[in-house]
Amino acid sequence: MIKINKDKIIGNVIFVVEGKVTESKLLEEIFINLLEYDEVYFASDDNSIKKFKHHSLKSNKVLIVTHDYPQISHLNENIEKVLSKLIKNEIDYEDMAIYFIYDRDRSSNTTTQVDKAIRKFKNSRDNGIDVNGVLLLNYPCIEAIYYNQNSDKKRFKSGTDIKDDLETTKYKISDLKTLSEICSLIIKELTGIKIDASYLDDASKLNLSIYEAEEKNYLEEETYVTLSLLFLAFIDLGIIECYF
Repeated sequence: MIKINKDKIIGNVIFVVEGKVTESKLLEEIFINLLEYDEVYFASDDNSIKKFKHHSLKSNKVLIVTHDYPQISHLNENIEKVLSKLIKNEIDYEDMAIYFIYDRDRSSNTTTQVDKAIRKFKNSRDNGIDVNGVLLLNYPCIEAIYYNQNSDKKRFKSGTDIKDDLETTKYKISDLKTLSEICSLIIKELTGIKIDASYLDDASKLNLSIYEAEEKNYLEEETYVTLSLLFLAFIDLGIIECYF
């Protein structure tokens, strides 16, 4: 069973997303329309940091950060560049939960770099000597969330293919519970793993299992099973509560 707890105390949270439009818009829709947060302001001159607060819990603050470094190699080798806008705006990310939302783009993300980032960014709040944050990949891109929401099991080779398909289709995110149930089922079918919050203490095992299964699918059929891992952030935060 899955429940949505809109009033969960989550503290300060950062979502770092690649891309200028879709990723940020998706998160805005979830926080404003589904979780009843209010947008507070743009924190930077180029509108690349958006701040949201819970409608009644003052302790809950969410930042959505868009950045100009979509390659996963920047997470591994140049994390300061990825977080440069936070540093510029004097935001203390060291005490905040961080979620790095990336697409499985084969053209720019090598298997070596993806594997390294999965193992390195495994906990949203504590990676030891490394920067906080957990990597959440989407297959092949974050737009997979629209198909997961609607039980659509289409397969796509690339994010461009999904975007082309979506041009003639109008999907909206209207139910986190349904999305979470469908994504959990897809992960179980791919890996045999039943999702619960304990997997997010060290997300590398789960992430690697999904990654290896998706890569196997790609090698056999040259497509990915559409899957958004964005919902794992909400399980990690306790907004989505799983009872199996």
